[in-house]
Amino acid sequence: VALHGKTRSDEDKLGEVLQRLQDEDPSFHAEFDPELGQTIARGMGELHLDVQFERMERKYGVEVETERPRIAYRETITRPGEGQGRHK
Repeated sequence: VALHGKTRSDEDKLGEVLQRLQDEDPSFHAEFDPELGQTIARGMGELHLDVQFERMERKYGVEVETERPRIAYRETITRPGEGQGRHK
């Protein structure tokens, strides 16, 4: 799930709070994907993530909005390639 803070203040605190949650719960992972420009959270399911987001609001005072993550498409040729082969 992609997430971001509701306000600028929430956005500023988000990284620190996500790190604390990861330390407390080893099955919760969150990282910033520079290619997509989004913070991606992973857990054991939708309910698990919902519980973590509620904890963020209740315990740390950080409200987040969630959305579906973007997909990085890499269908463009980025550099020339060479190869050799033999057909029998």
